[in-house]
Amino acid sequence: MSKNISEEKRRALSVREAARTCGISRATLYRLIEQKKLATLKIGARRLVRPEAIEALLDEGAVQ
Repeated sequence: MSKNISEEKRRALSVREAARTCGISRATLYRLIEQKKLATLKIGARRLVRPEAIEALLDEGAVQ
């Protein structure tokens, strides 16, 4: 029996999903990326954010 990707823990989120998870705008999330406060990875043209990076950011308290 195979699981849908939505039933499993996602390993990476889109910028839009990551911003929604943090409760901030996409512009603010991109600013945090630019300031090197949020680690991301690029696959092709897509920029993705790992859930662990979001947790680290929120634990650090960088989002104001």
